[in-house]
Amino acid sequence: MTKTSKQNPNTKRNTKKKTETKNRILERRRERRRQNRYPNVRIDPAGTGLVDTAFLAAVQAAVASLDFDDDTAFSEPEREFHQALRKEGIQGASQLVLEAQFRLYQEGDPLAPVLPHVLQMSYGTQLFENIPEEMRQKFLPFNDVRVDFEGHDIVLHVSAMRRKSTDGGTAFYGRHQPKISLLGKEWTVAFSRHAVEQICNRLNPRYLTYAAAGDVHALLNHCVFYEPTILHPCQPSFVIWDTCGSPSNVRQPVYVDGVLGRENLIEDGGQCYYRVGYCPVVFEKNFAVAKTFLCPGFLNTPEYGLVRSSRLPALEKDLLLHTATSNDIRHVRDESIDSIKWFHDNGVPQVVQMPHTVFSY
Repeated sequence: MTKTSKQNPNTKRNTKKKTETKNRILERRRERRRQNRYPNVRIDPAGTGLVDTAFLAAVQAAVASLDFDDDTAFSEPEREFHQALRKEGIQGASQLVLEAQFRLYQEGDPLAPVLPHVLQMSYGTQLFENIPEEMRQKFLPFNDVRVDFEGHDIVLHVSAMRRKSTDGGTAFYGRHQPKISLLGKEWTVAFSRHAVEQICNRLNPRYLTYAAAGDVHALLNHCVFYEPTILHPCQPSFVIWDTCGSPSNVRQPVYVDGVLGRENLIEDGGQCYYRVGYCPVVFEKNFAVAKTFLCPGFLNTPEYGLVRSSRLPALEKDLLLHTATSNDIRHVRDESIDSIKWFHDNGVPQVVQMPHTVFSY
């Protein structure tokens, strides 16, 4: 082999280094172009103090992996929304959504009513899908991420529940440390891990998705009012209430229209809330710790007693008890709304208006 046919090892290294440098420059240019077209995504540091560090790292990795130009992640309307946010801010992006929604209404497109919701939820949905499922199973709903649009940016607000070691295990409680009065003493409301798991499974088994995770996390971390009650037989407990939401929320027509009846709304009576269920408690130090979660109609709940003491035929009794075994909103909407309404009309209100604050974000 001649001397000229050999390739100097230094030349190989230099060529490789030049190629890597060129690729880094190209990637930086591509990233700058993306940043010029799409909003900056940043995490608000204000809420990171209580968040599990591994979960926060997973969120950061998911942000880094998301590409707005990826057709498998974002549709063209979603990209247009994000580009408008970057260029014109949230007001300009919102106007774009309203104009698109108006066109869809004119065309009779069934997507029209939910278009704003879909576009506003798109980034959070993709963000959660890029967090490994095993990480979500481990850290949700004790931690959460809420996507907001501020100015020209996408801002991620992370939050986490507080926790306390007790004789019965770790107790999880909300950031506002909500209080209830039971047996003549004031206690801080908290939840056992088992109670949290039951709430997730019975209330919203889709809690690993962005939208549902936020709903469950709000009940546990942002709720400031839990109603004290005593379940049969003399079991100290509390009631969880949740908001019926806006007219576009599925709970509004189910509970306000289907159970309460709009004709029964009281002017200035406050927002509508529906009865989610009951948490029997044990007392640990200064905490009333929920040990499990019972849907309306479960054994020992007021609804169960109401049905048992009623003069309904046996078949109707059995049907009422059978259909009140899940509070997943899909189940209530499709199957057991009649039982919820029966409970409401016969002595155990399932939808109420409250003038005071129930959630604080």
